Amino acid sequence: MRGRAKFGAVLGSGVVCAALVACGGSGGSGGTAEPDASAVDAAPVVGDAAVVDASLADTLAQYCRDVAAAKCGWAFKCASAADRSGVLSLPGGDEAACAEAAAAACIEDTASRAERGTVEWHAERADDCVTGAGNAPCQDTAASEWVSQWLDYLHQRCGSVLPGTVAKDGACERYTDCVDGGQLCLEGTCKDSSRHTLQQPCTATSHTADVFNTDDSCPGGICVQVGPNDQDLSGLCSIDCTEGTFRCPTGTACIQASIGGHPSYFCSVPCTRDSECEQGTVCAPVDKRQPLGSKHCWGRKG
Repeated sequence: MRGRAKFGAVLGSGVVCAALVACGGSGGSGGTAEPDASAVDAAPVVGDAAVVDASLADTLAQYCRDVAAAKCGWAFKCASAADRSGVLSLPGGDEAACAEAAAAACIEDTASRAERGTVEWHAERADDCVTGAGNAPCQDTAASEWVSQWLDYLHQRCGSVLPGTVAKDGACERYTDCVDGGQLCLEGTCKDSSRHTLQQPCTATSHTADVFNTDDSCPGGICVQVGPNDQDLSGLCSIDCTEGTFRCPTGTACIQASIGGHPSYFCSVPCTRDSECEQGTVCAPVDKRQPLGSKHCWGRKG
């Protein structure tokens, strides 16, 4: 990989996150600049009275493909095959397959929200997103050291192109419907999340710590396997922060773990002592190889 300017120089932030070291979640929009009022007023709410016509649907789908192509083009230039799949969570064995697969989720989400009128299309911001995704500086250190910053960089460049339209307490089907990307869609309503969202017990299906499975009983929709703990809990509820730290509630952090070559990103509760943890978990280093490292309530002993 070529060494260039850090993402911090591009974003105006010096934060770099290492593997299994937490990056703090900001809650809310994760630092995305607030659009000016005129831009919001001018943005069409897709799906309103005039049902999405074919040309606009094609435009949104093309935007998804353009962003995916830019991200995958950057990844194939700047990251190894192992890092693309195991750290960046980008699919596909070649650049074209990567772009096609990466675009699919965006197209599905956008089409679903367009049908329900819960997405705004800011065409004036699209070029900045695509250009930024494709022209970001390569990094000269291991991907695990900058992947969280890369995800936040993408969010800041692209997060305001297709924002949600549903305010707090409004009806939703998925969190992307919500105006605030840091909110959850809980029982059909956009709600703020908190550190307590991450401390509810659940049934984990993995036998390896830090791996999560989907769990509709959890507010954030996932259950993370924890280590040994006083109450023999198998898992705690969490939130998937693969898209960036903006998904984590204020005062919590996005843990980055690469398990068996597969990336795992989830929000956690940092701590300094056991009394700060709930449900019988203990406060201990996330990475046992770094006993003086960042501590979290994930039930690990010693």
